[in-house]
Amino acid sequence: RILQRTQFTDMYVEKYKGIGVTLDMFSHALHGNYTNFGVFELYSDNSLSKSMALALQMCLAIPLQELNAHLKALKPYYYFLELATRSHMPKVVELEPVMLTTLMQSVEEGLLSFETSVSMQCCAAVDNVVSFFHQQAAKKSRSTSEQERVLRFMSEAPRCLQNILNVMLQLVMTGTFSSTWSISRPLLGLVLLQPDYFMQLKEQLVQTQIEERRPKLRDCFNDLMSGVENSLCTKNKDHFTRNLYNFAQTVRTLS
Repeated sequence: RILQRTQFTDMYVEKYKGIGVTLDMFSHALHGNYTNFGVFELYSDNSLSKSMALALQMCLAIPLQELNAHLKALKPYYYFLELATRSHMPKVVELEPVMLTTLMQSVEEGLLSFETSVSMQCCAAVDNVVSFFHQQAAKKSRSTSEQERVLRFMSEAPRCLQNILNVMLQLVMTGTFSSTWSISRPLLGLVLLQPDYFMQLKEQLVQTQIEERRPKLRDCFNDLMSGVENSLCTKNKDHFTRNLYNFAQTVRTLS
């Protein structure tokens, strides 16, 4: 009913607060391990699928500026997105590219939040999304509907993940983000998904430096990717995390 209404006296009280409470309850149901979600599909029960679709529509009903204005009440928004992208990505990618882009833009904004819980949940959500995308893009077997949706999204909305890569790299270089480990996971996936853009971004960042610092920053980027493979296995992620920590420490001494 909240999604169907168009007239509100107090948008926060009558709409956003209710959405926040609903997403909070649904998130606890998803995270509580109360049931094996696989049985829904096994028995052709679409209740989980319909609930997930409705929750995603609730998220899309909140404009970004309103999300920022009422963040305290709408924190469940980010908690739900983390859970949805963790275990239900096939349902998430059923969204049209423009809708998925809207959700990812809110995640991008959440990375800049002063609320640590929000920024960490956004990191996890990005990691979940890029891991799923990397897995689908790497498949060599007969294409699936999930793979087709992922490739369509990357083709129609290439700037979406590129913007997030840019934001994350800036957060690392400025030392703004509190956890190198947390941001390294999604950052590796973004780099592997978009190697050409990463090289372009690297050169742009190098050119912003004064002449004498450019070779040093270029060396930092080379060291960042030293020994990194095209894989999201734990060993490769850990190696990239160590490289990123050294990269962050060195880059901050250049400014």
